[in-house]
Amino acid sequence: MIFYCQFKKLDYNEELVKYVHERLEKLDKWQRKKVRAQAIVSKQGFQICAQMTITTPQQVFRSEASSEDFYVAIDSAVDKLATQLKKRRQKLRNHRNYAISTDNDDRQSA
Repeated sequence: MIFYCQFKKLDYNEELVKYVHERLEKLDKWQRKKVRAQAIVSKQGFQICAQMTITTPQQVFRSEASSEDFYVAIDSAVDKLATQLKKRRQKLRNHRNYAISTDNDDRQSA
């Protein structure tokens, strides 16, 4: 996974970068191909906003979450991405199973 992290209206924090990277690395199990992950952590008033984008060869996944705490915002955004990735993986798996079962039905009827 190629990883980028940006901070807007905040000072660069190595600890947060490491935390975001660890959380996004856990999403690697849902993707087989090389992906690019981008995280933008910004401050909007008293809220911390975390925007995560994962770019795959087929699709772009994006999530955004805000909270008063850095870690809660990051966790929420990553959880939303995980839900999107799981849903897509399940869709592909169901589509393949349907294609395989349809081929078998056609062969049996011939």
